[in-house]
Amino acid sequence: MKHIDIWYHFIQDVAKRGYIKLQYCPMDNMTVDILTKALPCWKVSQHALRLGLCHPCGGVLESEGSGAPADEAESC
Repeated sequence: MKHIDIWYHFIQDVAKRGYIKLQYCPMDNMTVDILTKALPCWKVSQHALRLGLCHPCGGVLESEGSGAPADEAESC
């Protein structure tokens, strides 16, 4: 438990000195959830966009001549 105590006081000291600013982030806005939990499609899309992914559910979209309909590739 000593390492937790040291880390806590280090973060507290750095914040007091103004090197970092801690900001509250609600649980619904945790982008890391996409890597750790089963999420509904709309939430996967939201987090994937924050990570810079273009098509989170449909994979890589191919050209129209590939035979796969574009609507199918974009749906979750």
